Amino acid sequence: MATNVRILTGDCLFQIKERIDVFRTAFAKKYPEGDISEIYAGADAVDMKNALATESLFSTKRIIFFFDCINADNLEQLIPQIELLHGNEDKTLIITLPRPDKRTKTYKTFIKGSFFVEDFPQLDGINLSSWCVKKSEKQMDTATANALIAYCGTDLWKLSTEIEKLVMSEKIITKELIHEMAIPSPSAEIWGMMEAFSAQNKGRAMSEYGKLRAAGHEPFYVMAMLMRELRILLQLQTAKAFQVPTKSFGINRFVAKKTSPHASKWNSARLRKAFARLQEIDTGIKTGGLQIPTGDAAELDLALETFMISVCQ
Repeated sequence: MATNVRILTGDCLFQIKERIDVFRTAFAKKYPEGDISEIYAGADAVDMKNALATESLFSTKRIIFFFDCINADNLEQLIPQIELLHGNEDKTLIITLPRPDKRTKTYKTFIKGSFFVEDFPQLDGINLSSWCVKKSEKQMDTATANALIAYCGTDLWKLSTEIEKLVMSEKIITKELIHEMAIPSPSAEIWGMMEAFSAQNKGRAMSEYGKLRAAGHEPFYVMAMLMRELRILLQLQTAKAFQVPTKSFGINRFVAKKTSPHASKWNSARLRKAFARLQEIDTGIKTGGLQIPTGDAAELDLALETFMISVCQ
């Protein structure tokens, strides 16, 4: 299989972008006088065919990038010319098919054809933490990488920025440094409050709620997350009582691991009473019993704060 025609596909756009940078940098370094051509989505099929056929005036070496521009409308016109490039030592063609619809003829043509395909799925678990370790040039270990992911989320664009920031600090990368320098993801911010609430740590829960509001999170969102947290605590208690796996309730393994230690601190009656109280607040908003003027959520803030004070004992 010829490797001078490559298809970069998959759901992880960041890794596709990284791979493109590798090809571009390596080509420029090896062939300083070489020609680099880039064709983008929306390009006319004629322009794409010309890009494939054109010879460089200054060098025999060319690399051509087709960025998400091959589709059902131009596929039939381009495939014969693309196949002619197979084994051509002077021309390299890189085609990107990000987040492809695998049912389409375009995708099937390239995947089942005689093309060199590189697939980049979304990273998770050990693959994601390993990527973070490598990105930091091994300046963090796997445990620290997991702490970074928990705090900043799984988006590679954001993680790359935060890792670069941490490495440039020239300090030993620790969980404490991450919390000092990195910007937390919204889910990480809300998780801190949910964890404090589940642990019935009233002081920390109130403090985290204040931080969430200061960061611009709406109290309606916080209330929805509190209801979700209570539901998870109830499901964890049920799973333990009937000795069934937590995944049967659709609970994420990571969430179950983090929340299970707190579930034993509650009894089911208190959980149901707390859930009913949140439903009362929600009903009050919908029926007008709890007035929430536009741009002023002070009454809902007070209701939620009172709720947490009464529940966290």
